[in-house]
Amino acid sequence: MICEHCSCNQEDLFLFNLPCGYLVCYEHIISQDNSFECFVCKDHQIDKDNCFQMKKNEKKLNQIIYNEKRQSILNLCDHVDSIKQDIGSYLKDCLSSVNSKIDLKRETLKAHFNKIIDDHYESLRSQVEEHESKFTDTIKQDLNQIDTKKIRDEIQNQNQIDPTDFSALNEFLTDLKTKNLDQNLQQMEQFQNLNFYQGEKEPDLDISELFGSFSQNDAQMVDEKSKSSDQPKFICKFGMEKFEELSNGQIVSTSFSKPSNLVIYDPQTGRIKEIAGNNSIKFLFNKEDTNEIITIDDEFNVRIFKPLVSGRCLNHYKLIKKNVCLVDLVGDKIFILDDGFFLTILNYSNGQIINHFRLEKNLFYS
Repeated sequence: MICEHCSCNQEDLFLFNLPCGYLVCYEHIISQDNSFECFVCKDHQIDKDNCFQMKKNEKKLNQIIYNEKRQSILNLCDHVDSIKQDIGSYLKDCLSSVNSKIDLKRETLKAHFNKIIDDHYESLRSQVEEHESKFTDTIKQDLNQIDTKKIRDEIQNQNQIDPTDFSALNEFLTDLKTKNLDQNLQQMEQFQNLNFYQGEKEPDLDISELFGSFSQNDAQMVDEKSKSSDQPKFICKFGMEKFEELSNGQIVSTSFSKPSNLVIYDPQTGRIKEIAGNNSIKFLFNKEDTNEIITIDDEFNVRIFKPLVSGRCLNHYKLIKKNVCLVDLVGDKIFILDDGFFLTILNYSNGQIINHFRLEKNLFYS
């Protein structure tokens, strides 16, 4: 049959009636907005949904949808069959782009840090050359002023005058050195004082923040429905005795098997989300007005998360290591009491110290 708009010879299934009676290709209608001007008559509006609900069109539309769904499922079955033939190769192919990105990031970081190291190396070598250039002329001039032949002759002559009076000879040598050598060798000694002290401090950087991490590790979704038979699994997920509840009812604690990971449980869906970390979490707080989770690990790293928005760390900073007795979050401040009875008050968001003072012991032992 022929489309009365484009004159294309089309299978009956794909020819639809317009309300005005014209027979046109399905593609002409499906590509239009919900309300459109008739592209044949050009003198009236057509509602696309009403057009498809016309008795002549509705059955064709349902058959087209059925054919598309059926073909989609069959294509998926073909895809599954091809995967079954070599699952390992398929999985590797799926991850090849991820591995390529990791490799590229590795090379980029290596090039970046190699450049930083090489630039600093060149700077140090340049400073050595400047140091050498600074002293070359003065040392050359000072050394030329030292008459070594004259010094040797004076020593020889003095030995012949009184070769056994070593007290007098020592005094003579001291005076000779002071007058003829010391002053002219000062620049030489200063030149030789340059020394290089190798840095021993470990770089303070979070390699996962710098290099990157997997989104699935940051927010690992585990489909565990909260049916009665699954509840023991849910209970064993948590590691800390402390739980925090977010405004949407989600429960936050740490992982039992991996104390460095946050665990977020949604009672409504039964889903469990894990946020990976590197060190065991010792303190966990919920800032209720912002739904932020603040953690402090055993390496005194503070991390701030907003689980309802993203599983990623919003900010992090490091505290000074000390023997901590108590830690608490009050409003926008973190209070830390150490074993020396020093109380430190910090801004929770950036770690800036607001106050630091020593408490009286009798406050605790009265």
